[in-house]
Amino acid sequence: MKRKQFMALLMAAMLGLAGCGASGEAAGTDGGAVQSGDQEAGDAQAEAGTEAAGSAGEGMEETGKTEEYKAILETAEADVVSYLTDGAVKSGDVLAEKDGFTLTAAEASFYIAYQYFNAVNYYQRNGMTFSLDDAAADGLTAGQYMVKYAGEQAVKYLAAQAKAADLGVTLSDEEQASLDTFLEDNYRSSGETRWYSELGAGMVNEDDYDEAGKEAWIMDKGRTMFAHNMLTMGTTPEDYKTYVEKYYNVLALQDYLYGEGGEYSLTDEELAQRTSDYIEENGVLWGRCILFSTINATEEEAEKARQQMETVYEELSGLSGQELYDRFTVHQGTYDTSGYTAGEIQMYTNQDSLVPGYYEKLAELSEGELGVTERTAYGWFILLRETAQPSLLTDNVRSLYVNESFGAYLDEAVNEYGLDPAAVFSDLDTGLYYERLDTLKEAVPAIDQVYSEHPAGEASEAADNVDPETAGN
Repeated sequence: MKRKQFMALLMAAMLGLAGCGASGEAAGTDGGAVQSGDQEAGDAQAEAGTEAAGSAGEGMEETGKTEEYKAILETAEADVVSYLTDGAVKSGDVLAEKDGFTLTAAEASFYIAYQYFNAVNYYQRNGMTFSLDDAAADGLTAGQYMVKYAGEQAVKYLAAQAKAADLGVTLSDEEQASLDTFLEDNYRSSGETRWYSELGAGMVNEDDYDEAGKEAWIMDKGRTMFAHNMLTMGTTPEDYKTYVEKYYNVLALQDYLYGEGGEYSLTDEELAQRTSDYIEENGVLWGRCILFSTINATEEEAEKARQQMETVYEELSGLSGQELYDRFTVHQGTYDTSGYTAGEIQMYTNQDSLVPGYYEKLAELSEGELGVTERTAYGWFILLRETAQPSLLTDNVRSLYVNESFGAYLDEAVNEYGLDPAAVFSDLDTGLYYERLDTLKEAVPAIDQVYSEHPAGEASEAADNVDPETAGN
């Protein structure tokens, strides 16, 4: 497996799932993997950002800061990358090219801005504060590493697009249709969000518009709102669409090579062997648990939890088979209020961030055997070792193989085409870039709200009361 990289999980929009016995620590992911969550997360961010552009600046008073923000927005609208780099790079500059496919500065900028967006939000969700000066991989700061990783990702996507063309891989009709209407769909979505927000705030009167007029208003306003949102992601609508097209080509190429009948697809025998190897290498165990929690408990409460544990353990010890399984589930619902368990069988590995002693105790048990941990920092766990279920691992093992192998395939394509990731952002002043990106994230929503010239409290309250399904009926 490739080394785990600090920022890769941000681009991949990974989800951290905590199971019974998990300590809740975040897990990393392999840097070479191409994750299918990228576009979904990008779309969700774009939609959320469009809405935020109409509300995040609410309450901002007309001050000198407003005029400053207006000037910044006008400069960024003229050329966002030029603004972010103080003229060193222009949005349309071609940073890499292969067989007529190009990587513009505005598209490349999105790769950085998107990672930055995810990094900040990931840290916030986990109660931490993100700093660009945090230590990352390769002796770089987090800010520097995101630029390095963005360059690597950007040329991989370019190489994938060129390689797909070389192999005659085409997009599906559905994907092509989505691209054909991509900008119009986003303009309309952004415009409709703004329409109902302003309608609820009393800033527009629906009676003043016929259907054609309303449609024109929505598309015109949506074009502005979506473009403004793209500025906060360091790019333009057109360059974001180019990124999406490359992403579709990445998925199409991956499916062509690794899908059923693909050159690098696994046979049933190979998959079975890889699954067996994965189980052995990672010490995979299956089990369930009941936590008798002593978190924040007094001595009296902890003693009560211990007595409950002993009573339940004594009862369960006299059962076996389906009866044991069913009663175990009942007691999970009765005693375990931790939220970690809901009757499901959990998979554990020797690489999990587990409560000390939890995995070791489970490993001592035979399938179908019951056990209990010593008191841990969380309390006592009654454990039930379950029958191995390798069939549930096959999709995961296949995905691990595809991600690792396809990442290496794209690395080879990058080398074959003579693309240099380091050259993409070789002259970028990273400090200035992030500073100005932060400024855009403040200025854009603030100015969009100032332009509405509507009291923030009234607008917010009225907008909350609008039902898009019935408004205007």
